Amino acid sequence: AAVPTQPLRVAPEQPFGPSRVDELCAGLRADLARVPLYVTIDKDVMRPDDAIVNWDSGRLTLDEVLSVVRWFVAAANGRLAAMRSEEH
Repeated sequence: AAVPTQPLRVAPEQPFGPSRVDELCAGLRADLARVPLYVTIDKDVMRPDDAIVNWDSGRLTLDEVLSVVRWFVAAANGRLAAMRSEEH
């Protein structure tokens, strides 16, 4: 089944703030608080200045990615089981 999603940025060139992450993910908070968190970051979502890759890059800044990670770690009550970055 398809999972409905929305982009973090309202417009491609408009950075988002922490309230946008909360707006999109608040419904996950209870589930995240129950189990340790495993985070995988796909570097292809980041702009070339923040993640050098050999394929098309995204538009997120390192600060934006870190704000998403911070939100999820806080929602998991700091219980981070593991974290890694991925290259595609």
